[in-house]
Amino acid sequence: MPDYIHEAESLLAGSIDTHIHGGPDVIPRKLNDIEIAREAARAKMKAVMITCHVVPTMDRAYLAQQAVPEIKVFGGIVLNTCIGGLNPAAVQVAIKMGAKVIWMPTVSNVNFIHAVAKSPHLKAIAGGVTEPGFTLDDENGKLKPHVMEILQLIKEADIILSTGGISSREGLLLVEAALKLGLRKIVWEHPDAMANRLTRDEQKALASKGIFFERCWSLTYEATNGKMRITPEELANSIKNVGASSTIMASDHGMAAIPPPVQGQRNFIAAMLEQDIKAKDIETMIKTNPAQVLGI
Repeated sequence: MPDYIHEAESLLAGSIDTHIHGGPDVIPRKLNDIEIAREAARAKMKAVMITCHVVPTMDRAYLAQQAVPEIKVFGGIVLNTCIGGLNPAAVQVAIKMGAKVIWMPTVSNVNFIHAVAKSPHLKAIAGGVTEPGFTLDDENGKLKPHVMEILQLIKEADIILSTGGISSREGLLLVEAALKLGLRKIVWEHPDAMANRLTRDEQKALASKGIFFERCWSLTYEATNGKMRITPEELANSIKNVGASSTIMASDHGMAAIPPPVQGQRNFIAAMLEQDIKAKDIETMIKTNPAQVLGI
């Protein structure tokens, strides 16, 4: 990988990282939001997206950008129990305050709760809250009414819908409904992860409909995922098979035990170069595609 670091550094300039966890949080984070913005600005990146499982981040992002005006900083809201779960009112307020993305539930989703049993790290990120969790669909396999209300709000605001930590079953229902409503910025989070994995054929089918896949470098670390770790080769193979045109490369860094976000994204780029992903395709995945869904 060291042979590719210089080229990775060059590609990093003007890039966008759509998935960074900053402090304050319920678990230790490598950097706070302002420190994240400063490091990204030093790397000459264009923008970063701050996320948190337990609190909204669009207001924090605003403050971080005021402190570091050289870079754009965005945020949104994750629909977990601590903000009311599938809460249209919270979504409406978040949009008015500048949210660029609405993430479906993570730590409060039944699928995610089952997955955390395999990972000590994932057990901690809910802040110690114990709950049975909920799904997006009802006992008849139909999306709950509040989900449809939320999709309508996202459409009207023309911002990003992210699948969060829901199951592939729920995700496919959600995406189908979102497409029918006319949403144009849909991102499937972690399509290669064991907890909500899509087959390559499913990914190709969704890609043909304009869905983006956020593939994250954090999944390659034993520290974050334990037995659910995936390899750089697996990420590269997904990109090669499904295509760069539907992929967004993101770090999903922020955990105290792994490198800071900028370094994580730099390592991701270098590893993909090493796996024979072309520089022009990497630029598509770290610049063109994230800029498209963010509208910048």
